[in-house]
Amino acid sequence: MGRSLRPALVAIVALGLSATAASGCGSPDSADPAAPESPTTTVPEDVLPTPADPDATREVVLYRFTDPASTTGWTTVDDSVMGGVSASRVGWDAGFLAFSGVVTTDNNGGFVSALGPTDPTIGERARGSDSIGLGVRLDRGPTGRYLLWVRAADSRRWVAEFTPLTMAGCCWAVLPWARFDQVDRFLRPVTPAVTLDPAEIVQIGLYLLPDVRRVDFRLTIDEIVTGVMLRPGS
Repeated sequence: MGRSLRPALVAIVALGLSATAASGCGSPDSADPAAPESPTTTVPEDVLPTPADPDATREVVLYRFTDPASTTGWTTVDDSVMGGVSASRVGWDAGFLAFSGVVTTDNNGGFVSALGPTDPTIGERARGSDSIGLGVRLDRGPTGRYLLWVRAADSRRWVAEFTPLTMAGCCWAVLPWARFDQVDRFLRPVTPAVTLDPAEIVQIGLYLLPDVRRVDFRLTIDEIVTGVMLRPGS
């Protein structure tokens, strides 16, 4: 089920644009709590764990990259649209969406992005959730600034910053919707800002803004989920 990045206990990575934090994960073989068997009710695979536990993490899968078809519609938009020379690509690699390439600040550039397809069902599935989670790891390159980007149907955009860990330190990040900041198409803060309602989301993407002049990078993601993942005190 593409859960090689899922820890046994979720470590929270909740960041705004002005602050970052990191989370580690457990063994790649660790499993989520299993829902109890019921003779009359079948619990969907994408809702974990059992709804009978009111304090449990409940989640719905937005993307799980189990086969090549699962990456259909994902594409890249790089700084070449404004004269830069960065170049990135996305593709499927053994259960992961692989986002890789070279990003450079040469020619006044300095960003690469991987954008998923427009999909109105994202908001329907995210409705009522408090956060979004990524099974993500940095296979190659320095961290730079990684942003999770979401867009509403009317082109309003929001971002939150996260720090992917290396393969050795892998790799589960959870970002509360409350930490997302509204930005314009150039990632500049919008004032006054509108609070993100996850029910409005129609597109999800990733940005990398390098912290050095030139970065050769590779980021891999096995799944993106949303749900009620934060508890009081988290």
